[in-house]
Amino acid sequence: MHDPGANHSPKTATSSVSRAFGAARKKTKERLLQVLLQANSGLAITPVAHTGFVATSESGQPGPHLMLRCDMDALPLSEARELPYRSQNPGCAHLCGHDGHMALVVAAFVRTLLEGSSKGKLSLLAQPAEETGQGAAQVIASPAFQALKPDFIFGWHNLPGFPLGQLVYKGGVFASASCGLTVEQLGKTSHAAEPENGLSPREALAQLMIELPTLANQAPSVCLPSYTLCLATAHLG
Repeated sequence: MHDPGANHSPKTATSSVSRAFGAARKKTKERLLQVLLQANSGLAITPVAHTGFVATSESGQPGPHLMLRCDMDALPLSEARELPYRSQNPGCAHLCGHDGHMALVVAAFVRTLLEGSSKGKLSLLAQPAEETGQGAAQVIASPAFQALKPDFIFGWHNLPGFPLGQLVYKGGVFASASCGLTVEQLGKTSHAAEPENGLSPREALAQLMIELPTLANQAPSVCLPSYTLCLATAHLG
């Protein structure tokens, strides 16, 4: 068994993603900042977690510091559907809806700025590396972010299956974080005419595919209330 993330620090994982999508993420950041600064040129911009940032508006009066958070990274895939808002960059697309997250959170942030706030601070956090599971930890660990000391952070993610326009929330854990695991089974090659001289892992693979999903039912529900196990792909040969 091999955990793909076990031998990679958050810094290494992020560097790998940056090499693949560095230019695209830079353009995304530039576009977000362009829209925000057009709405309010007095915003304080704080870089966090490599390509992320926090935009802050201060009322000048005492009050809570509210922060709206959206993710901003894409996936290394091409978008197949012909939609008016589909990705224009081959091999790079917001297939988890992060483009929608940014649009909605930026719209809410800008609208609040235009309406004006009588007290406290309002910030927008653009978080990178959500897809790798590293971005949130990097933001929280950032000294620049810690210095901002937000009182409340409101996250956002689209949730298919509910009527358009509804806001859904719940207490406690909302969803599981992802931890990838690769199981590799090695056999012995042989000519197809002499299968008795080889050793195929196909029976073990078939049994593993049946047994793995049942492990989720064996997790202690009190300690891991949102534990899930999903078999993504299996390859033989």
